[in-house]
Amino acid sequence: MSKLLIEGQKVGIDVDDVLCDFSHRLLKWYNSENGTSHNIDDVIEFNMAKVLGISSDQFKREIDAFYDTRFCRYLPAKDGAVDGINRLIEGGNTLYLITSRWDLAKSYTKDWINERFSYANFEDLVFAPNGKKSAVEYFELDCMIDDALHNVWAIIGGGAAPIIMDQPWNRPHEQRSKKDNLCAKLAERVNGWDDIN
Repeated sequence: MSKLLIEGQKVGIDVDDVLCDFSHRLLKWYNSENGTSHNIDDVIEFNMAKVLGISSDQFKREIDAFYDTRFCRYLPAKDGAVDGINRLIEGGNTLYLITSRWDLAKSYTKDWINERFSYANFEDLVFAPNGKKSAVEYFELDCMIDDALHNVWAIIGGGAAPIIMDQPWNRPHEQRSKKDNLCAKLAERVNGWDDIN
């Protein structure tokens, strides 16, 4: 795969599973707390509650509990993310962080970003737990890097080009709806930060 060249653009960047290794760490913590053995490669859809066999309300409680743990406080940046952000900055891009995290995670998220990407001078950090389309439109983004198929429609609808960071839950799959499989094909797919120049 050749590198995706992004220069002089307004770039939206998701936080979880794009900048940080969130789902892998969440799953590891969940397994240790609940005596389960779920594997990240088994998470073939974004709705992790369904994969874990718990209700959406229970999953929200699990996420809230995870935010208060050392597992979450010390999430590593995704492989290559620090260098990838540097390359985007050097390419004259304006960077916006847009996350679906909810209010409970605001201060932690800001601290995490400041500790790992203090040099980056992101234009803005937007918390959009109800969808990213309005942020894409408001900032008139040229492209957005995300990991969720449902956000691909929002990104396209907001007028930006979607770039999908490869994860098991966003690959084309026979169990997905036609819409999700179409999203998986429409987005420019990258395997990781090393594919972005």
